[in-house]
Parts: sequence; C-alpha cells; structure tokens
Amino acid sequence: MSFFDRLDNIALSAVFKLPQFNLFDGNGDPLKHLKGFIAHIAITSNNPGVYAKEFPNSLTGKALDWYMKLPLKSLDSYQETTDTFVAKFGTAIQSIQDERILMDIRQNINEPLSSYYKRYNELLLSIPAVDDKAKIGHSNRGAVIAHPANGKEAELKGIELPHDDPVVIAPLISNFTMERMLVDIGSSADILYLKTFGKLQLPRSHIQPIATPLTGLTGHVIYLIGIVALDFTVVTGDRNTTIKTQFTVVDIDDSSYNNLIGRPTLTALRAIVSPLHLKMKFQTARGIGEMCGNQNRARICYQASVSPVNKPMGRAERNAV
Repeated sequence: MSFFDRLDNIALSAVFKLPQFNLFDGNGDPLKHLKGFIAHIAITSNNPGVYAKEFPNSLTGKALDWYMKLPLKSLDSYQETTDTFVAKFGTAIQSIQDERILMDIRQNINEPLSSYYKRYNELLLSIPAVDDKAKIGHSNRGAVIAHPANGKEAELKGIELPHDDPVVIAPLISNFTMERMLVDIGSSADILYLKTFGKLQLPRSHIQPIATPLTGLTGHVIYLIGIVALDFTVVTGDRNTTIKTQFTVVDIDDSSYNNLIGRPTLTALRAIVSPLHLKMKFQTARGIGEMCGNQNRARICYQASVSPVNKPMGRAERNAV
C-alpha cells in the first residue's frame, strides 16, 4: 500500500478542525511555513499521520500544484514529504545567504580577538540556521590567526591549528560532572538527553511533561519528554557561578554528546564563546572565569555525530571521552 493510500485510511476525529494559518504559495521561506504548520496543528493533534494528511491543505498556488503532481509512489513518509518540499522550495538559498554574511565579517587591524568574537557571536545569534562546521570555519577565517591581537598567543597554547572543532566542555549539572557537553551558539534551546538525565539519579517526576513537538530544520519532528530545571555550574579555580537552567528533555539514543547548551544558558551566564580558542568565558563574583574545551573529545564526538553509519560510539571511544 502506497504512502498516499495509507493517508486515505487515516480517520480524523469528528471534532477535528484544521487551525487557520497562512497558506504557502511557493514564495517565501518553506522552513518557516513548516514550523508554523506544525505549531498550529499540534494544538489539536500530535499524530504524524494527521500531519501528513493535512499538510497539502496548508499549500496553495504553485506549491499545491507541485504536491498534486507528485507520483503516487514517490514518497513513503511524512518526513520524506517535508524533506522533498524543503529541497524544492529553496532552503539552500537562505543557507548560502547566511553563510555569505558570516564570510564577510573580518577582524579589524589592532582589534582584540575578544572584541572580534563578540561581534561574530552577536551576528551569529541573528542568523537562524547555519551548519555547525560553517559557523566555526567562518569564524576562524575572519580572525587574524597569524598575528593575534594584544599578545594572546598564550591562549592558543596546546591547541592544534588550524582546526574547525566544536567547543565541548565539562561543567556541573546538579553537582554531577557532565562530560561531552556541546556548546551550541546556534541553538535556541538547552537540551538534555533522557539517557543523560538517568545518570543524574534523579526521580523521573522531576521532569514536567509537555506535548509540544520540537521541529528540526527540515520539518523533522522530535517529541519532547518534558522540561526539567537543574542547577548548572561553570567553574575554574576559585571562580564559579551557578544558575538554574531549564533543560528540554528529549529521548534520543544515538547522540555522541551528553547534552548541549544554547543561547538561553549562554545569555544567562553572560558568556562569550571563542571557537578558535575552544574556550567559554563567563562572569563571576570574583571576576572573569573560563572553561576550556577538550579538543580530543570534541573531535571524537564530532566524527561520531557526522558518521554516515549512524551508530553509537564504541567502548574504547567512550572511555577516551
């Protein structure tokens, strides 16, 4: 039975009513449309089958014409439908434009690296979707690596250059040292994986259940377990600070990281992240503190996350991190 035949067999509730929102006519941002569509329909249903059945009702004009002309056996799932939709209506265009913006930013003559990275991070926060490797690569390209400003060569000691490694740190969550934590400047949420929450040995009742789905850049839906508030501590020597962080808990088994922190926590910490230096600096009552990323761990985690064969790290790799 084809995907379209299976959609015909999905019975909608008699009280189901498609929420009203702007239809997509083929112009504009298809990702924005997908997020709006899912956010609206999630109010009445969290069934992916319903999403797939009602998706064409969110289209009009040439976008609807495109959908109606799809061969009956060309698609096999809602995920494949949204991936094809995004590819058709130009996701790459916005991504290229965003990357060009990052490519244009450069470190000025005699400008401290800290000032350059502050400007870079502020610009990056205004861009919704750029690949992680592109973020780090463009930031390094704009920095004057050969002549670091104000004698900052010491801050690069021990780091293999050139590199495009992510920033992976080991802060404390509920007084538990959390290895393999990704610092993701581009994330609008702080994510904690369910398997990681289990390591904290806290009751499951600490998690406040929620039913809102998390939408990926291609419309891929991840159903959330809930939200949990935990103490988050960054420390270096006698300089430390603790904040209460609202983590979004998701059930994903194949991540090479234990969790990630995004803009909410970075903003609360008043942190500045330098991908080049693999460091995160933050304010404390005793002055500026910093956490250094582990380059070896970062490389192992990143290689595992982009592997074409989606499999968990082996025991030897996990022992190494």
